[in-house]
Amino acid sequence: MTDVRARAEQMLEGIAPGPWRVEATSFHHGPGTEYRVVVDDGNPRATYITERTAKPDAKFIAAAPGLVRGLLDALTETQAERDRIAATLRRTKKERDEARIDSGWVPLRGEQ
Repeated sequence: MTDVRARAEQMLEGIAPGPWRVEATSFHHGPGTEYRVVVDDGNPRATYITERTAKPDAKFIAAAPGLVRGLLDALTETQAERDRIAATLRRTKKERDEARIDSGWVPLRGEQ
């Protein structure tokens, strides 16, 4: 997960802070609707990200699908590890409780 996190952090450096949105354009170079990315960066006019996109913004847009896939994979791995740890904890608590019963353990005040 560290690798994908580092890549995502690196890609975020220097991009327009946003918020970003997509809107349909009135320019048609063929059939269908064309879209452009718009960055609402606090200026009275939104910054339009087009062919003249700032390089960090363009690189981030291009990298976004891979970064999201990597983050989802990392999240899946983290959730699986969390589930393994939770199962181990449940098993350990059960074994502890069974050992207490077998040993005749009596809790002191405040002990569990």
